[in-house]
Amino acid sequence: MSLLDSGLLGAVLAFALRETSALRPWRRAFLIAVLVQAALQLLLEGAYWQLYSAYAVFLLTAWVPLRPRGLSRTIATVLLAILLLLPWMVVPVPRLTVPPGPYPIGTDVFRWTHPSDTRKVVVQAWYPAGPMAGGTKQPFLDGLGRLPESVGFLPRFLFRQYHQIDTFALRSSPVSPAQTHWPVVIFLPGFGAPRAFYTSLVTHVASHGWVVLAVDHPYESPVSELADGSLSVPREIPQNSETDRRAFMATRMEDRAADASFVIDQLSRPGRLGPQLSGRLALNRITVAGHSLGGAAAAVTMHRDPRVIAGANIDGTMHGDISHHPLHHPFLVIESDRQVTGHSVQYVESTQRLLAKLTSCGYRHEISQTNHYAFTDLPLLFSGPGQWLVSQLLGGSRNARETHRITGDLLVDFLSKNERACCPPQKEGQQARIGCGSVTD
Repeated sequence: MSLLDSGLLGAVLAFALRETSALRPWRRAFLIAVLVQAALQLLLEGAYWQLYSAYAVFLLTAWVPLRPRGLSRTIATVLLAILLLLPWMVVPVPRLTVPPGPYPIGTDVFRWTHPSDTRKVVVQAWYPAGPMAGGTKQPFLDGLGRLPESVGFLPRFLFRQYHQIDTFALRSSPVSPAQTHWPVVIFLPGFGAPRAFYTSLVTHVASHGWVVLAVDHPYESPVSELADGSLSVPREIPQNSETDRRAFMATRMEDRAADASFVIDQLSRPGRLGPQLSGRLALNRITVAGHSLGGAAAAVTMHRDPRVIAGANIDGTMHGDISHHPLHHPFLVIESDRQVTGHSVQYVESTQRLLAKLTSCGYRHEISQTNHYAFTDLPLLFSGPGQWLVSQLLGGSRNARETHRITGDLLVDFLSKNERACCPPQKEGQQARIGCGSVTD
């Protein structure tokens, strides 16, 4: 909430209660304050839906003045304050977690099509930029200004001011000259989540010296802009029965792994990455990571694609038989608090089985007081009180920015270790964290 917003809400509250004895001498001043604050707010910041209740209270009380006395005045003040502040549980312009690494960030978006089956893939590259990098501001979400009625389960009006979000990246900036070739992380989002909802996490990694390719899966992602400028929306939803749902998710996991390998195919093709990134990637240093279903698909990709040297699964349940196969490269598992999230038996057993069958390094971290969605930017859509309310519904009291920092640091540490020597393989059933051989945190 900006100072203009706060001033407008305060002026509206005072105007609504202007007939009380203490405020009556200032009635005209409150009226002028409301009109001036509203004009400045609309001119400088635009119309927020969060302010509609303030406009309604102003118009209603201008027509029917309130005249509370004694206890009624206190009750009226509290009720009006709640009415004015309740919409601000959701913020008009979320502030993403600031990337902490030493590099500024550049970004570009690529839209490719599988030549064999016309399946479309949207990839956004986040990369270390030079110290004097230029470029235009990168929008947070595809299709702003022409979104469908809802994006996932979120109504369209929530995104009205999202063109003001700072992604801390400039489009088409020159790549940093600090290295000739940069290591690559392919990032796969969770089911039903757009790549945009992982901006805080991927920019954290990119700012430390990795090119992160965040993938959207059109017709599954809530919204993706295709090469012709049209917007894709989901076409399929999981089935109701548990058996059908597991089969559905296993198929989607396979599709995501195929998309990840398709993206790797494009990295060596001339011109596919534009003038900034072409020829600047270390194709022998490719890691696949993801959240939820994307994290499970990272394990499948690493198992099937020999070009992948490491993988990371953030809170993803593995469907199908991937956990029964030994993986021969380092693998990182980052989990939300198991007691908070209530992970399924399938999740726990498949994760333990995968780590036990690793022939290389295996790391597992459980972040306490964190729920499944805290790895995304979704909590940042809410104000502090809104985040508290969501934590009461979903569990997990840890601040979302702290979760982003911890998760980003774990990924960076894991990626850095793979650039050096790997620790000895873990014994069957042993769980370890980064540092090799220590117990899970």
